[in-house]
Amino acid sequence: MTSLSSYNSWIFASRPNPQARLRLFCFPHAGGGASFFRPWIGALPADIEVCPVQLPGRENRLKERPFNQCAPLISTLAEALRPYLAMPFAFFGHSMGALVSFALARQLRRQNDPLPRHLFLSAYRAPQTRNADPPLHQLPESEFVKKVLSFNGTRREVLENDELRQFLLPILRADFAVCETYIHTFEEPLACPITVFGGLQDTRVKSHELSAWQEQTNNRFLLHMIPGDHFFLQNMRTPLFQLISRDLAQQMSTRHTPIDSVLSIIDRGLVHLPSYRELYYRWERQQWSAHDIDFIPDCIQWEQLLEEEQEDYLYGLAGFFQGEASVADALAPYVIAMPDEEMRIYVTTQLVDEARHTVFFARFFNEVIGIDEGKLEETLAVARLFMNRHMKYILVEALMEIADRLRREPRKQGYLVEGVTLYHVIIEGTMALAGQRSLLELYRQDNLFPGFRGGFTAVARDESRHVVFGVKFLRDMIQQDPTHAKTVCATIERYAPLALTALMPSEEAIPSMLAMQLDPWTTPRYAQESLRKKLKVIGLNMELSFLPPIPEL
Repeated sequence: MTSLSSYNSWIFASRPNPQARLRLFCFPHAGGGASFFRPWIGALPADIEVCPVQLPGRENRLKERPFNQCAPLISTLAEALRPYLAMPFAFFGHSMGALVSFALARQLRRQNDPLPRHLFLSAYRAPQTRNADPPLHQLPESEFVKKVLSFNGTRREVLENDELRQFLLPILRADFAVCETYIHTFEEPLACPITVFGGLQDTRVKSHELSAWQEQTNNRFLLHMIPGDHFFLQNMRTPLFQLISRDLAQQMSTRHTPIDSVLSIIDRGLVHLPSYRELYYRWERQQWSAHDIDFIPDCIQWEQLLEEEQEDYLYGLAGFFQGEASVADALAPYVIAMPDEEMRIYVTTQLVDEARHTVFFARFFNEVIGIDEGKLEETLAVARLFMNRHMKYILVEALMEIADRLRREPRKQGYLVEGVTLYHVIIEGTMALAGQRSLLELYRQDNLFPGFRGGFTAVARDESRHVVFGVKFLRDMIQQDPTHAKTVCATIERYAPLALTALMPSEEAIPSMLAMQLDPWTTPRYAQESLRKKLKVIGLNMELSFLPPIPEL
């Protein structure tokens, strides 16, 4: 492991820390240097080694040309820091440093290098949000100086001194150019937790731009708003250190499964059910594009698989592809049948989601797997060859039969309650989310299909909203008319055993999984527990003895 004493010019350090269990790399704001973080050294717990990063063009690197584009800066940083990533590490970035931290974490992931355990991002908007401010780096000098002074990070006397100003302005312009020319592209959210800090009086970065960072992680997200302006951390170091120390202590003692962090959205939603309007706003905040996903790495990996491996993966993927298409086809009658406008508005967003999910899977099947029959319906027919009969019945026959009844009699609320129970609780809340958990964790552990993982994680996040809606809807309907409880129970008794059976491993696969010390029944076991949770929130204490038995290991 590379020691502190061998740090290169990129890292400012004063002395080795033999007690360190984690390194915290700190990235400065535009125009800032590593000395900004000098007070941090020794202020955090002894097992955290503070490593301020020194960018070219400042302090002890004055003679070097500063970077004015993000991509070359990040690729250079990734190479420079690689020798120091054997020890667990985290990133802290303030303002421009937040963007650098985030982009560097993505670059390390692309290179299959070690990844940060935690990102701490301060006073910078999430990269997928639109920057409403005009670019600053090419402004005339007087306007540029005025803008810089308004951020309250550079002393006025420095910029009023002609010699110092002429020295500092090129560095500031280069740093602003790094931020303002950065082009954000869709990738899988990061697996590490993200903690974001903002200043309550910061006029440059708004709280909603900070909260949007939650879309960039599959793990835990926290937002702390702290008294102060854009440079609040200069006067609020003590509470900042306390929050960072607490999060890093927790991170060093626990490890999180990324997809479980996404699915925990459902559990949080079930504790405090949001309103239908709040679910709609959540949909607006969590948009993504099936068109933007890069499947080139996935294509390369698919071509390297053996034919029997490809077939195994197809059996795992086909049901999801058909399921997304089936619910996209079936959902329109649900919209019409909803008893109030807020419900109808939200269910319309689900229809849009399912269309996007179907296109996502169609792209993966066409471009990666190589199954493209010209028409989507014919490609889906090929996918159905890799589905078991129980899954076909639930996703194709049962779903469409209820949708047809709703289409003919949209005012019959019993049909709608039955349909929501099948679609939201059984198909999405029991079958799909359990399958997503298993599939995404398998691909993550094997580092397979990064483009697919990014898109499928977004699918799982979408469907977490759908499930929360379904639970809230059924709870509300039963409270309005308790007789609907009988419909929910009857639907569960009819379809849940088939859904669990569809998730069971094949008899042929069980011996080999047991030989590898794997639990063949992880997915149906998770699905059964997930169903039990949702029924409890709906207000039903059903005995699930009618479900197929799951062996205990």
